[in-house]
Amino acid sequence: MNPKVINSIIIALALLTATLIYFYGMRSHKPQIKVIDSFVNKFPSVRDLLWEETEDQWVARFRVQGRAYSAYFLKEGQWQKTEYEINNQALPKAVLQGVEARFSDCPVQQARIAHNQEGRVFVVRLKAAEGPIEVTLDNMGKVVLIQKEIENK
Repeated sequence: MNPKVINSIIIALALLTATLIYFYGMRSHKPQIKVIDSFVNKFPSVRDLLWEETEDQWVARFRVQGRAYSAYFLKEGQWQKTEYEINNQALPKAVLQGVEARFSDCPVQQARIAHNQEGRVFVVRLKAAEGPIEVTLDNMGKVVLIQKEIENK
């Protein structure tokens, strides 16, 4: 067979493979209707969102008035929590005091507010010598959860 024809076939197959991989990655990935219904009930005015699937839940990423939100739903449709990032300076005084009392040598890198069935909590990511720490505190500054091994968010 002519080497030019073989090269053309190889290039065509490579392009076809690359195109299939690209479109496979771009395919629409949406949760079941019960998750979508739960989202619409919780956030009726949100229209533009992106769904991400994890092992045990769906995460809806969207914006409201320029602020990025993440809403978490179990695969069965139950809402778990909604989070959004805030300025470190926007943390309540009691929360800052709670962080300072337990982690005085760890500066705050990131702060988020999370709403769940129990109410509102504050999640702060701290820079520690042994690596990042994520601390969840209640409104009064009481530490309710410490995660030392956290994924990069």
